[in-house]
Amino acid sequence: DTTVLALAWSATGDDRYAQHAILLVGTWFVDSDTRMNPHLTCAQVRPGRGRKQGSKSGVIEFKDVYFFLDAVRLLKEYSQWTVSLDKAFNSWMWDYCDWLRSSRQGRAESASKNNHGTCYDLQLGAIAAFLGAQDVMDPLLHGLEQRLLEQFTPQGFQPLEASRTQTQHYFAFNLQCWMNLAVLTQSVGVDLWELSSRVNRPLTGALEYLLSYTDKPW
Repeated sequence: DTTVLALAWSATGDDRYAQHAILLVGTWFVDSDTRMNPHLTCAQVRPGRGRKQGSKSGVIEFKDVYFFLDAVRLLKEYSQWTVSLDKAFNSWMWDYCDWLRSSRQGRAESASKNNHGTCYDLQLGAIAAFLGAQDVMDPLLHGLEQRLLEQFTPQGFQPLEASRTQTQHYFAFNLQCWMNLAVLTQSVGVDLWELSSRVNRPLTGALEYLLSYTDKPW
C-alpha cells in the first residue's frame, strides 16, 4: 500500500496519498504502540510443534522490502517526512539489518543454496544500499559470483529450483530476484550481467531457457 500511495503522490501531486503513506510507515516502523519489532523471530512459526521461534525460511517473508524502500525514497521528498521520522525509520532498519546478519535464522537463510539465499541477498543488499552501509554491502557483493555458480548451469538450468514443486514458478521467481539484484548492484557500481558473463553467462542463459518454453509445454 505504501508503494502504491507513494507512486500516486509522485504522479499526481495529491498530498492525501503521501500523508496516508507516511501514516502507514509510522504505524509499522515508528509508533511504539503499533510498530513491528525489528526481527522475524516468529516468521513461519508452527504452533503446536513445541517451538516458539519460526524457521529460517520465514526470513523470505520480508523479501519485498527492496521496492518498499524505493517508496520511502519518494516519500522523503515530501514536506511531512520529518527529521525525527527519518531517524526513527533508519534506526528500525539498522536494528533489523543487525538481526538479519547475526540471528540464527538470518545466518541459516544466508547459507541457503536456492532462491531463499537469493532473496536473503536481495533483502540485505536493499537495506544496505538504503542505509549507505558499505561494510554490509561489500561482503554481499563478493559472494554473488559463488551463488551464481551454485544455482545455475552455463545453459541457464536451475537444478536447485528443479527439485521444488511448481518448478516453472520457481525458475521464474529466482531469476526475477536475480534481475532485481542486478538493478540494485548497478546502483553501487557493480554490473551483475557482466559478472555473470565471466562465469559462463548463467543469467542470460536462464532467460533464454525460460523463453524457449514460450510456445511449448513446460
